[in-house]
Amino acid sequence: CCVLLPTYYTSNSAENSDMEMKTFSYFRFTMQRIEPGSSNFWVPFAFAVFFNVFLLWRLWVEWETFITLRFEFLANGDPYIAENKEHLHQYQTSCLVEFVPDSHRRDKELYEYFDALFPGQVKRAEVLLNATKLTKLIEERKAKIIMYENLYAKQFHAKAEYRKKMESHKQHDASLFQYLCCWCLGFEPKKPKEPKTRLSGYFCRKKLVKALPYYLSEIKRLNRLIEDEHRRIILEKAKSEDKESQNFLVSNIVEGIRLFTGTGWDLTCDTGFVQFHSLTAKQSAIQCNITGTTNFMVTSSAPDPRDMVWENSTVERSTIKLKKLQCDTLLLTGTLFWSAVLAFVTSISKLSTVEKFVPPFLVLDPDNPYVYGLIQGYLPVVLLELLMLVFPIFLRFIAENYIRFKTKSQVDKFVFTWHFGYRFANLFIIL
Repeated sequence: CCVLLPTYYTSNSAENSDMEMKTFSYFRFTMQRIEPGSSNFWVPFAFAVFFNVFLLWRLWVEWETFITLRFEFLANGDPYIAENKEHLHQYQTSCLVEFVPDSHRRDKELYEYFDALFPGQVKRAEVLLNATKLTKLIEERKAKIIMYENLYAKQFHAKAEYRKKMESHKQHDASLFQYLCCWCLGFEPKKPKEPKTRLSGYFCRKKLVKALPYYLSEIKRLNRLIEDEHRRIILEKAKSEDKESQNFLVSNIVEGIRLFTGTGWDLTCDTGFVQFHSLTAKQSAIQCNITGTTNFMVTSSAPDPRDMVWENSTVERSTIKLKKLQCDTLLLTGTLFWSAVLAFVTSISKLSTVEKFVPPFLVLDPDNPYVYGLIQGYLPVVLLELLMLVFPIFLRFIAENYIRFKTKSQVDKFVFTWHFGYRFANLFIIL
């Protein structure tokens, strides 16, 4: 700013009336102020070269720092979980298995399959369970517990403050002013009221009940439901080896639900984890096609437990691929019509349009060309940037709730890819 702004403003454009007409108001502080063929163009050119060289140098310094940490991570793992050697060994020697067929969607069959391929190298094999209802109950109980604890803490604090104030009023050495104000005038500390909440209702007025007993009863009710659901899952898992085949109608309904949501009615799913005794066996399992066909027992390195989106861990990979293809197609089509969005943002960001919807005292004076031109020049950019700030939130919602990626890394990759794509579309359309 200290170099470019003075250069732009002091450019000799007064002799050129056309250039002076084009560079009124705040445009005098932009590159438009410099006349074509002027030697002042060397100043922004030199600044751009210096800035890019400095940026590349800083990136190189950061890369030298990062590459050391990267090699350390590849050799020894994450230092934050290195303290627990068992968890680190389990993470390093485990692989994620997808496209598990119905005949192997039990822990025993999955273990025997990999043990036949890698004799004596398999430590454990587990198929993920479709416990969506149990997860929702646990999340609901967690929310109720948080509400109960917050209200209980506020009520406890309010009662403690009330007792403290009452003790101060009962002291014999209270001043006359305190006596007149607090006792005679009726300003005695008020006893805190019991917190209350309204029950949700559809066709009747919401009932007002005491909050703490209500939340406590809800927590106990959810505890019973969680125990019942957990017991049901254990029983179904024990009976899974003797489950009967479904009839044609039920199987088609289940397939339709699985195609739409990624999960079916079955307790088990097509995703599991296999842990090996050594890192060599794990690398052998993920670096080769162990079945000789596609979409059958596909293995990959197990993601970090902190990277997993456990709510989506039971979604079938085929459903994820299909929904990702749908979203990619729609988003790619959206880039072709992104110019219409830019035109709409530009049209509504004109001050002549905005002035129709604002109070008269907020209308800018056109006689002040500097402020008027400044706002007119930056208002479309600000609105477009606000739109682009909301766009990643929209992409993340699609990735987590519609496509339902299994890892946060996949969600971030999807968001960053399409956010960059639409940023590039903005640049391409504007230029």
